[in-house]
Amino acid sequence: MSASASSAASAQASPRERRLVYLYRGSGGPLDSLTEAFAVAAAALLVSNGVRRCMVFEAYDEALGLGVRVEGRGIRGLAPQETAVRGVARSLLRRGRWPGASLLREPPETRGCVEWRRLLAEPGCPGCVVVDADNTGGFKPRWLVAGLTVVYDGVCGGCCRG
Repeated sequence: MSASASSAASAQASPRERRLVYLYRGSGGPLDSLTEAFAVAAAALLVSNGVRRCMVFEAYDEALGLGVRVEGRGIRGLAPQETAVRGVARSLLRRGRWPGASLLREPPETRGCVEWRRLLAEPGCPGCVVVDADNTGGFKPRWLVAGLTVVYDGVCGGCCRG
C-alpha cells in the first residue's frame, strides 16, 4: 500500500469507529517521541476493565515527521505504566510493527475532524476529534485526552469495551 493510500485508509473510520488525533512537537529522539505518543494513547484507550475497542488513536510528532496509529481493537501490551509504554514504543521502532499499532510517516488526515473544544461546547458525535499539543488549554495532553474520551463515550454512547 502506498503512503498516500495508507494515509487515506487511516482517515476512513468505520461507522462505529471513533478517531482521536493528537498533534505534537516532541523534544527528544524517536524513542522519546513514541513513548510520549503511547502514554497519551494509553490515556485515550484504556478503561478500568479493558480497552476502548472502537477507538483509533493517531499521534504525530511534527518535529520528527514520525507518528503512530493505535487501534483499540487490536492493541496488545498497552498499559498506563511508563515502562510498559516505553517497551511497546521500543518494539515498534525496532520491528516496525506491533499488534494493533503501526508507524505513521505522514501526518494523519484531519479533514472532517472537530477541534477538541468543539466537542465540549457543542455536544455531538463526530467521527474524529483533533487535539493539538500547542492548544490544550493548559491541560497536560494525556489528562486532556483521557477526559475527552470520557466525554466522547458519554455523548456518543459507550464505546465497545473488552
